[in-house]
Formats: sequence, C-alpha cells, structure tokens
Amino acid sequence: MSESDHVKIKDEPVEEIDIEKEKAELKAFLEGKPNSQEEEPKSSQIKSEEPKEKKYFTCNDCGLNEEYDFYGKTAPFCRSIVFQEDSYICRDPFTAYSSGNSTNFLLIGSNCSLCNSMTCQECSVFYTRRICKKCTKSTSTLLPQQLLKNKEIPKD
Repeated sequence: MSESDHVKIKDEPVEEIDIEKEKAELKAFLEGKPNSQEEEPKSSQIKSEEPKEKKYFTCNDCGLNEEYDFYGKTAPFCRSIVFQEDSYICRDPFTAYSSGNSTNFLLIGSNCSLCNSMTCQECSVFYTRRICKKCTKSTSTLLPQQLLKNKEIPKD
C-alpha cells in the first residue's frame, strides 16, 4: 500500500521547495532581517486602527457609571442569550475572555420603558418591561407587591 492510497491529493502541480532558500529566509527571520521577497509596507498602506470610542452607561437614579460593550438584545459575545429588552451589556471583567457563545457577561442596565432614562438593575423593576424607581412610584398599584418587596420606592 503506497502513501497515495491514504491521502487524496488534488490534481494540481506541486511546487518544489528550495531547501537552501528556506534555510536562508528562516535565518534572516531569526536575525530580524526583512525577507528579501516581501516588500516593506508603505506608510500609505498601513492602516492604523483608531481606538474604539468608549461608551458609558450612567444610571439616572444612583449614578452608577460603567463602560459597556454592547447595547441591544443579543450581544456578539453571548449569542446564545436573547434579552427581552434592549440592554447595556459588558463582558465580565472577572473571567477569562472567550468568544462566541459565552455566558461571561454582565447586564448593567436598560432604559426605563416609561421615561426612557438609563436605569441599572438595582434601581429598577422588571415586570414584562423595565421600570425605573421614579416611574415605579406612579405605577406601584399596577405591579405585584411581591416584586416591590425589596425595592425602595421614592415617596412624595
């Protein structure tokens, strides 16, 4: 049984490798010299990546101010989770980064569905939609009292 019986090779011409040339290129690379065949990129060809503009979430009730990575229902770094409302989400800074379907995220807050102000999870109630502390006061009779049990609702 020959080697060709185990491996299927496309019917394309095989490029011969010049061992001496490869050794010279490897030696030059290890010494930090540029490869003679590769041109140095011209300054006009180099694309400098501008730093992303940082986005911040600030709770209108308590003043919590945090940088967030995504606003919406499905963040690219936790695609397996779809939130019921547009939310401010950041990667969990306490766990190692993993791309794709990660559960390493923090939901910082959302916008109040009544007044549209930014509100964190601690300063709001979620009952079919997000309601900030101030708006909870005016709608408290419409919400289940068990939901409001541990929330401080502002008084007149």
